[in-house]
Amino acid sequence: MNGFEEDELAHFAEITRRYFERTTSEPVSFDPAQLGFGTPAFSDFTGLIRMTGQQTGFVFLSMPEPLLRQLLTQVGEAVQNADTCRDFVGEIAGTIATHAREHFGGKFGLSTPIAMTADEAVRVEWPFSHLTMPFTMLGHASQLGFTLEADGQPT
Repeated sequence: MNGFEEDELAHFAEITRRYFERTTSEPVSFDPAQLGFGTPAFSDFTGLIRMTGQQTGFVFLSMPEPLLRQLLTQVGEAVQNADTCRDFVGEIAGTIATHAREHFGGKFGLSTPIAMTADEAVRVEWPFSHLTMPFTMLGHASQLGFTLEADGQPT
């Protein structure tokens, strides 16, 4: 994807991997990155982080509800409804953004995550290309995704 260095993408994936492996003590397996166009295919809940600076676009984490419920159990959360799952994916995206800020410094500005359902995520304007890094954990498929804009215009 134009504008992202391979090591930058790998670092976002590594931050994500470390978070989940520390939380679950289970391995996380990433598949090769995939380039797509238009609206990404979202799971039940998505944490969306606006990215500014040298690159402008979004980083998103999209996960299915059954996986989020398993993770909520592992962190000791008794309430496991759709609202809690939605909030939790936002918290996870926030943790990933915080670790990315620490690594990249001023290169990227990363916003506070917005947590949304799949129906809400598809209403975001996605006229530009995206790169997704699918991953599997606890038997569930999820994705870490990236979009970029060139000169303020969607690409």
